[in-house]
Amino acid sequence: MYYYIFDAYTKELKFQRDVDRIHLKLADLGIDGEKAQVTPIRRVSDLAISAIKSGQENIIAVGNDNTAHRVLNIIAREGANINFGFIPLGASRIAEVLGMPQAEAACFFISRKRVEKVDLGKVGKEYFLSSLEIKGDGKSGGIFSKLKKSDTILCEFKCDKDYKVTTEVQSLAIINIMDSELKNKFSDRINYKCINPYDEILNVISWTLEQGSNKQSGFSLALSFFSAKDVDIAENKEAKCVLDGIELEKVPSKVTVVKDKLKVIVGPKRTF
Repeated sequence: MYYYIFDAYTKELKFQRDVDRIHLKLADLGIDGEKAQVTPIRRVSDLAISAIKSGQENIIAVGNDNTAHRVLNIIAREGANINFGFIPLGASRIAEVLGMPQAEAACFFISRKRVEKVDLGKVGKEYFLSSLEIKGDGKSGGIFSKLKKSDTILCEFKCDKDYKVTTEVQSLAIINIMDSELKNKFSDRINYKCINPYDEILNVISWTLEQGSNKQSGFSLALSFFSAKDVDIAENKEAKCVLDGIELEKVPSKVTVVKDKLKVIVGPKRTF
């Protein structure tokens, strides 16, 4: 049984054509299922919990990263043995990680239902699929947006309570699953194949720009790589924190990983 949660914004006129095509494609593929629309009085969390209680086997979020994040969090918190799927409408980090194409094109891979059981990162009561990013530029965006040397923060963290790191960084990324931006940026510096959501390990990458030996040489990229099951982070009121592409109000004090926490439907171009 399939249960589809359409986010509120998918009712906007500019998405109507895509939504209509999704409905038709789901029917053509024989996976039409039950559909629910988010409204001011029917929240994503309410609909997801209702689907779990009614015994649904597959819950599919239709929307953006915020939609997907909220749905997968309910499934994880409830400890439900349910497959999570995602049909993205618009740019999405989570869709990229799962290998799901846009709109109706994703429906085919939902119907194939190739399922992977993966670890999730955890911050307080929040779970994340891809990564948590701490940075000092104050803008919500990609890990590798254009930065100046002055856009740094002093970051202090401890891995598995074994060793403490204090460093000035442009960005600190705590990764459960690598996205393609990170993979492309550091493919020649990191063996990204060893980073996967099956080993109950978080991978920590910090990077900054360092001045070359002379003014003409400009800045070069300095990178550090760590692995841990738990990462404790010192309070930093100047830093910004982004979880699966969603900005948080403050930097968390502790990040952990939970083994085999979620079953996800994936496409052939997933990043793990």
